[in-house]
Amino acid sequence: MYLSNISVLSQIGLGGKTGLIIDCGYDCTFLVPVYEYHIIRNKKAIKKIDVGGRDLTDYLIKMLNKRGNNFTTSFADRQIVRDIKESLGYVALDFDKEMITTKKSSSIEELRTSYWTSCRSGQRKIQMLRASLPTIPH
Repeated sequence: MYLSNISVLSQIGLGGKTGLIIDCGYDCTFLVPVYEYHIIRNKKAIKKIDVGGRDLTDYLIKMLNKRGNNFTTSFADRQIVRDIKESLGYVALDFDKEMITTKKSSSIEELRTSYWTSCRSGQRKIQMLRASLPTIPH
């Protein structure tokens, strides 16, 4: 048996020994620097942000409802929206470039989940994460 920190194991899984691991959990997110398979244990190095997957799901429900959908906060609806978030969500490497590309496209996507439910989405798909996360202090 081998015991290690999840951030170190994530870095190993990515094929490197040094990097910044972003661990987004249910109610908070951690930014953990890993250097040569070791966590830099310094109060200023590791950041905790009180925004997690639950907050992003709540925000996505609001965005989808503004587009004409009718999601509630019921367990079933939250599960559908969570599936949408987890299957289609990503972090844009260049947010401004993504926004320009998205504005040029006027298409409305039909999002289908494993629950055979569809909903309407559109140009706002890129904005969820940026609008949800606070600026990280240096």
